[in-house]
Amino acid sequence: MWKNVKRDRVGRQAVQSNKELRLFATAALHRLQKLPRLVLSFFADLHLAYIAA
Repeated sequence: MWKNVKRDRVGRQAVQSNKELRLFATAALHRLQKLPRLVLSFFADLHLAYIAA
Protein backbone atom coordinates (compact mmCIF):
# COMPACT_ATOMS: atom_id res chain seq x y z
CA MET A 1 0.00 0.00 0.00
CA TRP A 2 2.83 2.38 0.82
CA LYS A 3 4.20 2.11 -2.73
CA ASN A 4 0.78 2.98 -4.10
CA VAL A 5 0.49 6.07 -1.92
CA LYS A 6 4.11 7.20 -2.07
CA ARG A 7 5.12 6.48 -5.66
CA ASP A 8 1.92 6.20 -7.62
CA ARG A 9 -0.05 9.04 -6.02
CA VAL A 10 1.88 11.57 -3.93
CA GLY A 11 5.17 11.16 -5.77
CA ARG A 12 3.60 12.29 -9.02
CA GLN A 13 2.41 15.60 -7.57
CA ALA A 14 4.30 18.88 -7.65
CA VAL A 15 4.22 19.63 -3.92
CA GLN A 16 5.01 23.18 -2.84
CA SER A 17 4.69 22.90 0.94
CA ASN A 18 4.37 20.46 3.84
CA LYS A 19 0.68 21.32 4.08
CA GLU A 20 0.16 20.43 0.44
CA LEU A 21 2.08 17.17 0.90
CA ARG A 22 -0.18 16.26 3.80
CA LEU A 23 -3.28 17.03 1.73
CA PHE A 24 -2.10 14.81 -1.15
CA ALA A 25 -1.15 11.98 1.21
CA THR A 26 -4.47 12.17 3.04
CA ALA A 27 -6.37 12.17 -0.25
CA ALA A 28 -4.43 9.10 -1.43
CA LEU A 29 -5.20 7.24 1.81
CA HIS A 30 -8.88 8.19 1.61
CA ARG A 31 -8.93 6.86 -1.95
CA LEU A 32 -7.67 3.51 -0.68
CA GLN A 33 -10.39 3.47 1.97
CA LYS A 34 -12.99 3.74 -0.76
CA LEU A 35 -11.42 0.96 -2.85
CA PRO A 36 -11.31 -2.18 -0.68
CA ARG A 37 -10.77 -4.40 -3.73
CA LEU A 38 -7.57 -2.53 -4.50
CA VAL A 39 -6.34 -3.05 -0.94
CA LEU A 40 -7.16 -6.77 -1.12
CA SER A 41 -5.30 -7.03 -4.42
CA PHE A 42 -2.08 -6.00 -2.65
CA PHE A 43 -2.31 -9.17 -0.55
CA ALA A 44 -2.87 -11.35 -3.62
CA ASP A 45 0.65 -10.51 -4.85
CA LEU A 46 2.82 -13.64 -4.66
CA HIS A 47 5.76 -11.58 -3.42
CA LEU A 48 3.69 -10.67 -0.34
CA ALA A 49 2.50 -14.18 0.55
CA TYR A 50 4.32 -13.99 3.88
CA ILE A 51 1.87 -11.31 5.05
CA ALA A 52 -1.23 -13.46 4.57
CA ALA A 53 0.27 -16.51 6.28
